[in-house]
Parts: sequence; C-alpha cells; structure tokens
Amino acid sequence: MCVCVSHSDNATTGSARAQAAAAALEAQHQKALAAETERLEGVLRDKAELNARWDEQNRALVEGHERVVHEVTTEFEGKLAVRTHCSSPSQPTASCCVCT
Repeated sequence: MCVCVSHSDNATTGSARAQAAAAALEAQHQKALAAETERLEGVLRDKAELNARWDEQNRALVEGHERVVHEVTTEFEGKLAVRTHCSSPSQPTASCCVCT
C-alpha cells in the first residue's frame, strides 16, 4: 500500500502554514504596536506633568516679579515726589516738613 500525498493536499497544508505565519506576524505586530502606544502615552503624560509644573513655576516667578516691580515703583514714586516737592520754587526747602 502506497501512502501518497496529492498535490492539492500539499497546497492546502502550505496555505494553512502561510495563514498561521501571517496570523503570528499580525499578533507580533499588534503586540509591538500596543507596547509603542503605551510608551507614547507615558511620554505624553510625563510631558503634561512637566508642562503643568513649569506653568506653576512660571506663575510663581511672574507673581514675584510683579510684586518686586510694584515695590520698586512705589519706592521710586515716593522718592520722586519728595524730590519734585523739594525742588519746587514755590516751596522753601528749609521750612518743608517733608524735606527736614
């Protein structure tokens, strides 16, 4: 008795192997894609956290800067008012209550 495999049986087996290989390759691709998507989402989360932290630091820096500018401006305006008052020809410097 001869056990022979026909040409159509070989083709079917080859096609099944090709489909299995394609399915395995697709599964591998999906796994790699999922891992890359997860990595990218992590990077985006890190970026958002970093941006939030930088925004808060920037906000604090701007508030501090505005506070100092306000203080210096107020001090300058006071000195300028005294100087303007004391140099006014209508006000004698010796009797000025601000200047003495």
